[in-house]
Amino acid sequence: MYDERVRATLIALLSSLASCYSSRAVDCAVRCGAGAQPCASGFRCDGTSGLCVGEGFTGTCGGDGGPGGEPQSACATEQMIVMMDPSDGVPAGWTCVSCAPSDLLFERFVVGSDAFGAQGGSMAHAHTFTTPAVSNALEQPVNIGGMGNFDNSDTLHAAGPVASTTSASHLPRYNDLMLIQPLAAVTELPKGAIIMIDTPAVPNSAFSVYTSQQGLYIRAGAVTGTGGASDHTHTFDVVLPNAVSGQATFGVGTTPAAKPHNHRVQGSFTSPNDPAHVQIVLAQATEPTPLPGNAVAFFAMTPGGPWTVLSGPGGPLAKQFLKGALSPSFTSPGSTARDPGPGSAPSGPATASDTYAAGAFSTQPEGHTHLVPITFSVEDVRPPYTEVIIAKLAPAGCP
Repeated sequence: MYDERVRATLIALLSSLASCYSSRAVDCAVRCGAGAQPCASGFRCDGTSGLCVGEGFTGTCGGDGGPGGEPQSACATEQMIVMMDPSDGVPAGWTCVSCAPSDLLFERFVVGSDAFGAQGGSMAHAHTFTTPAVSNALEQPVNIGGMGNFDNSDTLHAAGPVASTTSASHLPRYNDLMLIQPLAAVTELPKGAIIMIDTPAVPNSAFSVYTSQQGLYIRAGAVTGTGGASDHTHTFDVVLPNAVSGQATFGVGTTPAAKPHNHRVQGSFTSPNDPAHVQIVLAQATEPTPLPGNAVAFFAMTPGGPWTVLSGPGGPLAKQFLKGALSPSFTSPGSTARDPGPGSAPSGPATASDTYAAGAFSTQPEGHTHLVPITFSVEDVRPPYTEVIIAKLAPAGCP
C-alpha cells in the first residue's frame, strides 16, 4: 500500500509539472473521429483534418505542416518523440507526453502505425469452451459372463453448455520509459535522451547502449518501473452432463443399463505473453549531442524532410510492439492472438458405480474415465497500447 501511495504522489507531481509547459505541440498531433479515442479535455476534433486541436485553435492542420499549419522545420522534429529513463526527469525545452493519466501514451505499450493515437488491447483475458457429446471410455469393459464381441461404449454424455476458463493477465515483461517531445523544433538531443537504432553499434561516442531494456517490451509511463511475465496460465473445471441410459453393445444383443453418473473435467494450460514484435537497440545520449543520422524515433504526425516512415502499411514496424535487444531483428515473432494448446482433457472417474444387466455383463468398470475433446476460443492477447508513427532519419542527419 505504501508503494502505491508513493507512486500516485509521483504521478501527480509529474502531471502538475507537465502542465506548466506549453501544449502547443499537441494541436494537430492526435487523430480523432471514427476509430480513434475522444480528444482530451480542452480540445475538439477538427472535422477537416481529423485531428485534435485546442478549443481556441484557429489555424489549419496541414498534411505535412507543423502544429499550426505552418511548414515543418528542415528536420521536421516538432512532432518527434524520444524516450528518457524516468529517473532522469524532463529536460528543459521538452515536455512529457506519457506522464499524466490523460495522456494517450500513459502506461501504454507503443505499437508502430501510419497514424498516431489509436488505442487497443487489454490487461487480461479468459477463454470460452464447450465439451462435445462423449460416450467411449478409456478403459475396456469388464466381461464377467465370458461372452465377447462388445465395444467400450459408456452411456452417452450430451454436449455441455458454454463454459469459461479462469482469467489471466497477458502483460509481457516490460520496462517503463518516459516519452518526451520538444516544445519547438530541435536539432540536438538532451543528455539522457534515448533513441532507437537498427544496428548493434551506437551512432558515435556520444551514445551508449541502454542496457536496462534488454529483453523487455517498451511501455510508456511516468515513473521507473518494470512488470509483466513471460507467460500466463488458465485453469478450467467443468462437469459433463449426467448420463442416464445404458448404451453398451454386446454380441448377444444385450444393452445393460447404467446408473446415472457424470464426470468432472479439470485441467490447465500455459501460453506465452508474446505479442507480435520486433527487437530494436536503444541508444542513450551521454551528453547533449546533435541528432545522429539513422536515428529512429516516434512521431505524432507523419514527418517530412529527411525521415522515412518504417511503420506504414507493409513496413517492418507496422503494427509491431517493440522489445529492447543487443542486436536488432525486424522478423516479427509472437502473435496478436493465442490459440491454446490442449485439444482434449481426461475426465475424472464416474461419480456412481455401474449396474449389471441379466447375464452378468458390465457396461463399464467402476470408476471409468473419458478423453474429452475441448475447443477453446481464440482471444486477442495484445496488452494496452497506443499507436505511434516510427521513422528513421537519413544517414546524413538533419540538414
